[in-house]
Amino acid sequence: RRFEDMGVDLIMLSEHLNRDFKTLRAIRKAVKCELALIANVGCIYDCPNALTHANSTAHSGTKGQNALFADPFMVFCFGKRLENPEELIKIRWIRPEDVGHYEDVGIDVLKIIERYSTTETLAERVKAYCQRHYDGNILSLLGQMIDVKRMKGRQKELQIKRFLSFPTPGRLRNLKKGKDFGELFASPVYELLSIDNKSLPPNFIKSFETRDCRANDCRTCGNCKAMASKAVRVLDEATLADKRARLAQSLDEIRAGSALY
Repeated sequence: RRFEDMGVDLIMLSEHLNRDFKTLRAIRKAVKCELALIANVGCIYDCPNALTHANSTAHSGTKGQNALFADPFMVFCFGKRLENPEELIKIRWIRPEDVGHYEDVGIDVLKIIERYSTTETLAERVKAYCQRHYDGNILSLLGQMIDVKRMKGRQKELQIKRFLSFPTPGRLRNLKKGKDFGELFASPVYELLSIDNKSLPPNFIKSFETRDCRANDCRTCGNCKAMASKAVRVLDEATLADKRARLAQSLDEIRAGSALY
């Protein structure tokens, strides 16, 4: 059945399609309902942990659940972003300057995330996309980046529980480990690295029009790597090196199970 026949007014498309214009145009041609994309997506592109991460987080909050829940996915993603600047370009975010391009493709709605952020943070993001212009570090516009400094008060407390859910008072080591994990994210990505929006090429989004990222090998293409070499800057060398080392150690502890016992 067609979506319209099912009473569907709007479809939220996968964030991984943000730069897959062949597919976006095909979807637009196939349906009449409105189409929406997340504009300031922050998850790494084609993340292998996406479904497992979502399911693990959901089940860790199940009523009556008191088991220890280590979240290796946050550690993996944060480390991936810090270790390889190319991954920051690959993330399927949409530049405020490219809003018109998506309108031409037939996208009706761009969603701005995320709900954990303060009102001031969300207002800054909405303003950038409404004005279709942004001077600054584009990473500061992105959601899903573990930005505890710009979270609502209650969410800062809940963030630690995403790493170790429901630790009992007797598990003092677990509480300490939860604190250690929380400290890893005390400095958000945009304080360590920067993508100067104005350093990106004017034809940034059009460079993806002729590429099929799902069918090509990134090592052969080199488009994102070339842009990263020009646009990504390190803002704090010492802190970045410390975070990289601690993230690698934490991920090893989770894999080995020593973080749990």
